[in-house]
Amino acid sequence: MVFLGDSITEQYQYSTYIELYLTTRFPKWELTFLNAGIGGDTAAGGASRFLQHVLAEKPTAVTIDFGMNDGGYGAFDPSRSRNYGKNTAIMLDKAMKEKVRVALCSPNAVDYRSR
Repeated sequence: MVFLGDSITEQYQYSTYIELYLTTRFPKWELTFLNAGIGGDTAAGGASRFLQHVLAEKPTAVTIDFGMNDGGYGAFDPSRSRNYGKNTAIMLDKAMKEKVRVALCSPNAVDYRSR
């Protein structure tokens, strides 16, 4: 299983919970986990490195967790939103072609006025 994303993934927080759950719940399964999170990354970055950091590992599953940096931490921007959606779709298409199961993680809401 590959965890692909930005700093939220890189920090090993949610991925650690998933690893611990699966290894304790299914101790006889031969599981391998790879954290491919890079702080500051965006869906465009994930799409550009999907082949190298995900598909090259031959995973059966991948989590895709981008969006915080894509939004720019400001007011809603339709162009940024379209780019995020387009690049997420690219990753989904690549995963589906290789029959890799995908769990999409959505970004948190950001109130830019509270900064």
